[in-house]
Formats: sequence, structure tokens, C-alpha cells
Amino acid sequence: MATEPDVAVLVGLQAAGKTTFYARCLAGRYALVSKDLFPRGARNKQGRQMRLVAEHLAAGRAVAVDNTNPSPLEWGPLVEAAHAHGATATAYWFPPDLTGSLRRNAAREGRDRVPDVGVLATSKRLRRPSPRDGFDAVREVRFDGRGGFRVRDRTDNTRSRSPAVDGWYVDDRCVNCDVARQFAPELIGEADGKSRILRPPADDAENRRLHAAAFACPTRSIRPVTGRADPALDPFPLALDDGVLICGHNSARTAGANAYLLRRPSGTGMMVDTPRWSRELARRYTAYGPVTDVLLTHRDHAAHGRRYADHFGARLWIHEGDLDAAPDADQVIRGLEPLEIAAGVTVHPLPGHTRGSVLYLADDRYCFSGDSFYWSRTTGDLEVVESVTWYSIEVLADSLARTAGRLRFEWVLPGHGDRRRLPAEEMSRRLHGLTERTRLLRPRPVDFTDVRW
Repeated sequence: MATEPDVAVLVGLQAAGKTTFYARCLAGRYALVSKDLFPRGARNKQGRQMRLVAEHLAAGRAVAVDNTNPSPLEWGPLVEAAHAHGATATAYWFPPDLTGSLRRNAAREGRDRVPDVGVLATSKRLRRPSPRDGFDAVREVRFDGRGGFRVRDRTDNTRSRSPAVDGWYVDDRCVNCDVARQFAPELIGEADGKSRILRPPADDAENRRLHAAAFACPTRSIRPVTGRADPALDPFPLALDDGVLICGHNSARTAGANAYLLRRPSGTGMMVDTPRWSRELARRYTAYGPVTDVLLTHRDHAAHGRRYADHFGARLWIHEGDLDAAPDADQVIRGLEPLEIAAGVTVHPLPGHTRGSVLYLADDRYCFSGDSFYWSRTTGDLEVVESVTWYSIEVLADSLARTAGRLRFEWVLPGHGDRRRLPAEEMSRRLHGLTERTRLLRPRPVDFTDVRW
């Protein structure tokens, strides 16, 4: 099997050579899934295919999907499944040769032969895949005239990107979530609402920070021109200090939110919000000890909570105000009063960003603030995301006023926005200042472009 999980999506007309290409070039490294292998009368072939793909990925196996896959309607769910399991998605594009496909199809016998009208119908729907469709790589496959195949990487030819700087670039899937810039602010900047590579790494330490940015990026937009970042330089989970690690591998399904692993004196851990789901990532996190709880700060970060909790055998927590985002939560936080949920760990309801937003305070040292407030590199201070408040900025102001005096911490560890460590007294002063500033804010339309990262 392939050394790293990947979903190879074969895209092309019937009788384009896809099955032969799989047998000669991918078999042995990739498991095969094809609707052509299902019984002719099988029901819900699409659902069956997706289950098989998910099973292979969950077991850490690469998988090739050998159908015509002519458009995003077919390949979109496969790309999503790949990324949900922490795998890459590679398109193998067989450029259409309608005459050749019809000729080769005519030479087939029995079930293998497709009515010509089927080939013609596929040709009308066939679209060239692109990294804009979420693929991590696009490869063009043609017959080489000697009974084999010629494969060319077309990823760079199909992806719009920023200018490469010493072998690195940012592709057009960037959503300006700031995650990459948090890990390497001296190497990655912002321009025209996107991240941009500012300069190449000057030494090994900077190279490692750039790779951390690449492996944290939820859209995998920070890329070397040679292809994928070096897996050997994936640093996650990455220790911030002796008590907390940042998970990395942020998920597009949580809007790129940071997630954390809080280590406890008992040798166990608690996950705060979640990275993208991957069995391999889950294995990395439990290497630091059993994970007993998955703590959701609010509804926007709930996407992978149940899956991680079930894998760990952990309890899933969420506030009742956002319960519809995780209706199968094991522990429901209610009301507005703080609650000690484990030794040294207290949840503080903080409605405002959403109705059910909370923060988790651990050991009078760590404040996991979700999307309620964060450290801004632009202002050099604590800030609220006033331009992206789903519930009520005025309710958030009330929440801060009610809660600020109860909080003592050194680290602010948000879902979105940067992290910062300061002496507890200094952090308290800044939190009270934020509380006073937030009182002056008034409701405004949501505007993702106006966040002061």
C-alpha cells in the first residue's frame, strides 16, 4: 500500500485506460474501489462506494476510485472524505479521446462493453479536475505509444497561486484564516486578503516553522513547488509548554480553528476543540496519554467532536445554547455559572460569539477562549472578533463584565487569532481593558475581511 493515505480519483471516459493504469501503476499500493465491481442490481452504489472508501482510509490504506468520475458531483465527496480522514486527494486525469474510447469500447465483450450512448453522455459531462476542486495534486495520464502510460504532474499548471519564493507559494484556496501566519509570521504575511510567502527560511529553525505552518493550514495552501511538504518535518502535536500542546492539522470544517491538548497530572489529557479527523492523528495525540474529555468551546468547532470522543472513549462536552450542533454530547453545560468539570479545570459560560460559547480555564494558567477573544498581533492586545459575532456583541460585553474578575491565567489560547503568554497580572489588566472596550461596541454586519489578526 502507499506509504501515506491518499485517495486517487481516476477521471476519464469509459475505455480511456483507467483500469489498466490502475493495474500497472497503482495496484499493490492502493486498494481498489469501483462501482463496476458491485453486483449489477446493487442498490445505492454511491453510498456503498463511500463506505468502502471510508473503511480503507480509517484503516490507514490508500484507495483508488476507478469510475468515470466526470465532474465535481462525483469527485467532490471523494475529496471531502480524503481530507476528513487526514489523507490527500490526487486526480488522475485521462484527457478525452472520444474516437479512441469508442474504438476500444467496441472491442470489449459482455458486461465490460458500454453502450456508445453512455460514452457520449459521459463526454458531455466530463470536466478537467483542478486543485480549485480541492485536489492536492492533479496528474495527467496518456498512453505512451509503447503499451504503457506517461504521467505528468499538472498541479502547478492548473492552480492559481502567489509568486513562488525560493520554492514555496500559497495557492488560491487560502481563506485568510491566519493559521499559517501564527506559526511563521516572519515568513508569511498578508496581501490582498490572502497569505503570501515573504521570504525563504534563513535557517533550520525557520524551515521547521514554515513546515508547521504548512501542516496546520486547513486548506493545505502553503506548499512547496515540488509537491507536498516533507512529512518528516510535521511537528504536531507541538508543545507550547509543559502542560499544553497545539494539535495542528486544522480543519476546514471548523473554519480552520486551532485545537489543543491539555495534559493533566494524572497522565491523561483533555482535547479542547478538534483538528481534522484522522485515525493517525488520533494515535499521535493518545501517545501523550489517554484522552478523557473532548471540550467544545462552541458550535462552530463541533464538526469532529463526536468522532474523536468515540475513538478516545472520551466524554464530549458542549453548552446547551449550542447543543443542536452536537445533540449527542455526553455532558451538557447549562446556565451561566462556572462549573468545575475536572480537578483544576473550570468551564465558564460566555455567550456572545454564539449563544452557547464557553471558555475553559485550567490551573489558573491556561484560558481556552474559543472565539470569544484572542491575541491580536496587529494591535498587540486582547481583542474580540467584533466583525464576526453570530449571536450578540452586547451579550458578549455582558459576559466579559460578569466573568473577567473570576479569571486568572497566563496563556490565552483561542480557536481563531493568535496565542500569547503574559504574567497573570498583566493578562488580567488587559482582560479588564478589553471588557471596557467591548462595552462600547454595537452590533454590525458580519465581515470576515475586517478581523484585526
